[in-house]
Order: sequence, then C-alpha cells, then structure tokens
Amino acid sequence: MQIKSEWQGGLCFTGLGDSGHEVVTDASREAGGENRGVSPLELLLHGIAGCMGIDIVKILDKKQADIEDVEIAISGERADDYPRKFDKIEIDVRVTGSNMSQKDLEQAVSLSHEKYCSASNSVAAEQETSCELIKE
Repeated sequence: MQIKSEWQGGLCFTGLGDSGHEVVTDASREAGGENRGVSPLELLLHGIAGCMGIDIVKILDKKQADIEDVEIAISGERADDYPRKFDKIEIDVRVTGSNMSQKDLEQAVSLSHEKYCSASNSVAAEQETSCELIKE
C-alpha cells in the first residue's frame, strides 16, 4: 500500500493512494493552517471507524443479521506533550437492526477490534469499546 502526498501551500497537503481517492489534510486555523481539509489525527480516527465498520457489517452479515444502520463514534484523548499522540481512544458502536442479539453485536465488535481491524491494531493507545443494539 502506498500514498503520495503533495504540498498545496500553507500546511495543506493533498494525498492520493492506491485506491485512486484523494484526501486533503490541513491544520486548523488555531494551529496555523487554513482548515482546508481533515486534520491528520482526525483522519486516523476515521480510519479506525471505517475499518471496524467494514468488519462489523461483514461479521453480522455472516450471522444473517438484518442491519438498518451502523454508527461508530470515536473520541481520542491526546497527550499534552509532543508528539501529542493519542493516549486513549474510546470507540462506541450503535447498530440498528433485527435478527441479531446484543451478544452477536458484542462478538462482532470484539472480533473486529481485537483481531481483524488493522487500523485499530496499528495504534498503541489504550482503547475501549462499547456497543448498543437498537432493535427494529
């Protein structure tokens, strides 16, 4: 897997990866950027959410669950000192659907987080997960 990121002036970069999709990153105005794109650390959390979402949907599909909606909310706490890495990441998964149990959802979240999600397993921060099934 490779990406190439090109400077767009200021603190803004445009990246293009093997998938052919473009990603714009920038710093906030408070950090000296122009807020023309997602911050790199925000993008890291998006990667975890997307990776776990894919896993959870695939696992629940194999269990023949009827999924109406999946929402993944992630919050990250950063260190005060540089390199200001994430110290703690909280991942909250809410699935709306039927033909599944809370235990099925908990198993899907656990398998994703602990075994399949390359993104969450590439981050050294303490991570906690929670999940809620909303029955249709």
